[in-house]
Amino acid sequence: MGEGSAQKLEKARRFNKNSGNYTRITVLFTLILFFCGVSTQFETIRYRITMIVTGGVALCISLELLATYPVALELTLL
Repeated sequence: MGEGSAQKLEKARRFNKNSGNYTRITVLFTLILFFCGVSTQFETIRYRITMIVTGGVALCISLELLATYPVALELTLL
């Protein structure tokens, strides 16, 4: 492989890793919505609070991870 193709391969792998990270965050946000939505179906307040707290903890973790991920400022083509 040439030097240019090796650099492009490394760049593509980095972009693939970034997209995987954002996909994980999307799944975590979906879980947060699930926990908060399911909490309304429980009759006891203890279970409701447990589900909402679980969603809140997941939200804090998700936001912390999201703040550390890179942001694309421009469209970069390989």
